[in-house]
Amino acid sequence: QAGDAIEQELNGRNHHVTVTSYYRMVLLTGEVTAENDRARAQILAQGVEGVRGVYNDLVVMPPAGVLSRSQDAYITSKVRAHLIHANGVPAASVKVLTERGTVYLMGRLTYQEAQTTTKAIQQVDGVQRVARIIDFIPDTAAIDSSTSTVTSDDSDVAVDAVTSPPAPSDAEARPITQPDIQPSP
Repeated sequence: QAGDAIEQELNGRNHHVTVTSYYRMVLLTGEVTAENDRARAQILAQGVEGVRGVYNDLVVMPPAGVLSRSQDAYITSKVRAHLIHANGVPAASVKVLTERGTVYLMGRLTYQEAQTTTKAIQQVDGVQRVARIIDFIPDTAAIDSSTSTVTSDDSDVAVDAVTSPPAPSDAEARPITQPDIQPSP
């Protein structure tokens, strides 16, 4: 719904907006040519019923070309393949996408799973930065094996960006209060 609303609003303008959602959290990535389009996209996404939070990583610049998008798709496929084979990474419990070399990691994870997954992503060639939109769940959360869903409601959402390679302090998950990831320079 958010994607449709944004597409209708920006129709006729030069833009590339990707709307990704996971557990009612919405991530906006891509490019718009005006700051007011960036702000309007966030407002439209926030207005969709059931949306718990919006993280706006749209940048104001001309839309990326086909080569850039192809490279991002290739990085995403390499990351997904790497996560499937990485120990301690719940690959089926995360959503991954790449825009301009930044890999976005969305999911419901324990702190340890988030750290392990981030480190695994940073090992993939071409990854410039990892931006995490994580719904942190306790390590002791009860998991219903029949549905594979977490039954604990004791979660905290954190958004952070970890550049590659990370400094020790950058590897720590930091909850932020403003629902917005700032793009790297």
